[in-house]
Amino acid sequence: TTVLKTTTDPEDQPDNLGLADIDHFAQFIRGTMVPPRDTVLAATRAALKGKELFRQVGCNVCHVESITTAPVGTVIDGGMFTVPEALGDKIIHPFSDFLLHDIGTGDGIVQVGPQDTANKLRTVPLWGLRTKARFMHDLKSLSLDNAISRHNGEAHDPARRFKELNPEDRAALITFLQSL
Repeated sequence: TTVLKTTTDPEDQPDNLGLADIDHFAQFIRGTMVPPRDTVLAATRAALKGKELFRQVGCNVCHVESITTAPVGTVIDGGMFTVPEALGDKIIHPFSDFLLHDIGTGDGIVQVGPQDTANKLRTVPLWGLRTKARFMHDLKSLSLDNAISRHNGEAHDPARRFKELNPEDRAALITFLQSL
């Protein structure tokens, strides 16, 4: 913006690509967007079956498919932020509840809260999962099968139900996850 700008700066001039700093910044911000879903894979029979199994197994209890953002005008963070129209009342699909859960892989670090949060981790959003090569908060899982198997604690039952699926159904659930 040129509002209140009284001097010229080096960043005012386009670079050898013809882009000013603001253009580079805009490209950077756009690059932080969630990768789009693989709609072709998501429409396959295996992925559709996997989506249903995701729910049946109970993964969706923490990895919530859809969340609606706070209403426009909501004051949060102790009055420091008011939700603007651009962010309010939007339906997003993070596949996360963004809450703290003990899944048996915590690192003992107290989160924002009391001592009982030491082994809890915030549910990782699964959107963009297909673009990742390592999984879980510690990046120690090299496969989705392993990541699911490592869920314990509060996620013990869904992990057990996943392990009990027949190989075809496990593969379908993984296909669904690979579409995210």
